[in-house]
Amino acid sequence: KELSGGEIGDIAVVEEVETVAAASGGAAAVGEKPWYRQQHEMAASARDEGILLDRSVLSENVSFEMWRNGDDFVALLVASPNEAVIASTTFREGPVNPEMELTLKKLLGPPPRKPGASRMERFKAFVKGKLTLAGMVHVYVDPDWRGGQRGEELSRRAMVVLKDQGFSHALTLADDRGSGKLREFYERLGFVGAGGFGGFDNAMVGHMEQR
Repeated sequence: KELSGGEIGDIAVVEEVETVAAASGGAAAVGEKPWYRQQHEMAASARDEGILLDRSVLSENVSFEMWRNGDDFVALLVASPNEAVIASTTFREGPVNPEMELTLKKLLGPPPRKPGASRMERFKAFVKGKLTLAGMVHVYVDPDWRGGQRGEELSRRAMVVLKDQGFSHALTLADDRGSGKLREFYERLGFVGAGGFGGFDNAMVGHMEQR
């Protein structure tokens, strides 16, 4: 297993060295490592081993699914009629110590506004609320299905479901070898740079999405 990331608390974080095309649904990845496909296949096994948390139809031939499989929360895009898993990403829960909590608040501020909540109500809820962090393993899209923003759609929907599951923030490592493209992908999802967070210069964190 070509794990080039590390551990932050109990959160396993895999270094993102796949090209941005693989993450965001662009052209086929160049020099794709076998680990990425292996991780994708491990994620797909959640359909046989896990508990279904959410399922929604995205288009005529693609559905979104979120599964709980042990300590993992696995998000999948599934194509019909053959039920092929065409994209995946995995989240793992980890603790938030006081230093991490302070850093998150400084970086991100209050969470997105909830319908009907005043700014003060939102801020008080954020300050008093429990911060729960989920480490996000790299996004994988099958080469035959890249080019339709599927990686971004998968990630957004996964973060909505995780918000409902009680998670407040997501953490990932965005190492795109200096191109900046992968960081841009996560920035579109609302992530911000958190260099040094947990000892990683390429760390990025974001709020879980609101419905």
